Amino acid sequence: MNTTLDGIVTDELSWMQPDTDQSWDSLFEMLTNVDLLLLGNGMWQGYRDYWKSALKETGFNKNEIKYARFANRTKHFVFSSTLKEAGWANATLVSGDLKQCIQQIKMENGKNIQLLVERNSRQKLSTQA
Repeated sequence: MNTTLDGIVTDELSWMQPDTDQSWDSLFEMLTNVDLLLLGNGMWQGYRDYWKSALKETGFNKNEIKYARFANRTKHFVFSSTLKEAGWANATLVSGDLKQCIQQIKMENGKNIQLLVERNSRQKLSTQA
C-alpha cells in the first residue's frame, strides 16, 4: 500500500517484492516522481541490508537490482530514537520532534516522498503531516 504524508492511500503494492513485471513497472513509474524515502527504525535495517545486498551479490532479479540502484541514489530519512548510525551513505537519521520534522520536509523543494514504514508508524506519521 502506498500512503502520502497527507494520508492519501493508493493501490496495494508490496514495496519489497512486487510479484509481476506489471507491478514492478507500476512501482518504477511512481518512483520517477520520488526523491526522498522516509522509513521508520522497524523497517530500516532489513530494507537497507536487503537492497545493499542486491547491489553487490548474485541471485537478485533485474527488477530488484533496478530498485536497489534507485534506493542507492535516493535520499532516505530514517526516523529513530535508538539507532546511532544509518549504515548507508544516502541515509540521515532523524529524531526529535516528529511533527516539526515532517513540516520542514514538506516545505522543502523537491519531488514526492515515499513512505516505507510499518502500519503503526504510517498512522503516526500521517497524523503528524
